Amino acid sequence: MENVKHVKTEIPSLTETLGKDTTDTNIVTVKGQTYTSQFCVDDLKTISELYPDRRITRDFYRQHGSAPEAAWTGHFGNFPEFLRQSGLEHTRHANKIRNTAARHAAVDDLRKVSASRSELGTAYMRDDKFSRFKTMVACSDLHDEECDPFYLRVLCETIKDVNPDVVCLDGDIFDVPEFGKYSVDPREWDVVGRMQAGIDIIRQIREAAPNAQIDFIEGNHEARVVRHLLECSPAIKHILSGLHDFDLTKLFKLDEYEVNYVANADLFTFTDAQTRKEMTKNHKYYWGCVLAHHFPHGRNIGMPGFNGHHHQHVVWSEHNAHYGSYEWHQMGAGHTRDASFCDGTKWNNGFLVVMADTQTRDVVFDYSYVGSTFSLSAGKMYARKADEFSPALIKELDMRAANR
Repeated sequence: MENVKHVKTEIPSLTETLGKDTTDTNIVTVKGQTYTSQFCVDDLKTISELYPDRRITRDFYRQHGSAPEAAWTGHFGNFPEFLRQSGLEHTRHANKIRNTAARHAAVDDLRKVSASRSELGTAYMRDDKFSRFKTMVACSDLHDEECDPFYLRVLCETIKDVNPDVVCLDGDIFDVPEFGKYSVDPREWDVVGRMQAGIDIIRQIREAAPNAQIDFIEGNHEARVVRHLLECSPAIKHILSGLHDFDLTKLFKLDEYEVNYVANADLFTFTDAQTRKEMTKNHKYYWGCVLAHHFPHGRNIGMPGFNGHHHQHVVWSEHNAHYGSYEWHQMGAGHTRDASFCDGTKWNNGFLVVMADTQTRDVVFDYSYVGSTFSLSAGKMYARKADEFSPALIKELDMRAANR
């Protein structure tokens, strides 16, 4: 079928013919008057010169231009292309170069923040006691306001009983979905409340372990908050830092509760894939035999350790010549077992008590599973209180009872 150039359908009566003149130049005939593409371009340039301080829009050209709409749409298709062909807008290629340059310029600030974040991982080191055996309590994915209160109570009581050398907060202690990819009704935003809830979790953990070293490994939820402040709200960032001396340590109250913030990932990425790759660098080694990693990629490194992120407890038995037989644990979450963006009923709640022999590099993991009604942690049994049952959990238990 022969290709035919069509004009805008809403004004078909204006166009009579579309063809070429004797010089093989494209012309559009409207009500007996012929218009070449060069005529349209020259006319648009003239309008631009007559109004140098005015942005020439489609409606403005309709009012002041000489070429009818059917003429320039017949030649260029739409007004943005009309502007580009007239040299009044950058070409697509030029815009691509400008946008790429802008993106590279934008990440310069991210590079500075990435460098400064790397210094926060050793700000409050306390694990300096000489001891062959080291203990740690590790947890992940508490998600501020979404944290299960029963989980948090068992976690803090266990920390008090174990008195660990290190407490490892293995990422996503904060949730702040307002900065995420999942749709949140702006009328339901509670950024301040969520930040305060996450900080209150850190406060309770510090009170439970006043002498322990607390390491906070940056998860993907924390990273998206930092990146959002830098990319989407640069003016707010400068106001907060310039007028209120506000920075990352104050955002998460790292100084107040003496918490190390472990963030090895660079934030100057351009794609989601690059961001995910960088986030796998957020991890920390302990005593030469334990690896704390927010993502399951850490298992590939080949040493005892754990990860969070997936809210589901999985154990892998591994072996190599250096560590012998060892385990890698994917911890359950502290997030209540319900969520609007996935089937949270499939999640597990739990955390780890870790003991390491720094001489033999043997590591023993004691996983504390936090169940629907009770938990057993560090040899002590806990029962869920009446006010610690969420509506979703009550509904689930009722359904399970009905199926028995």
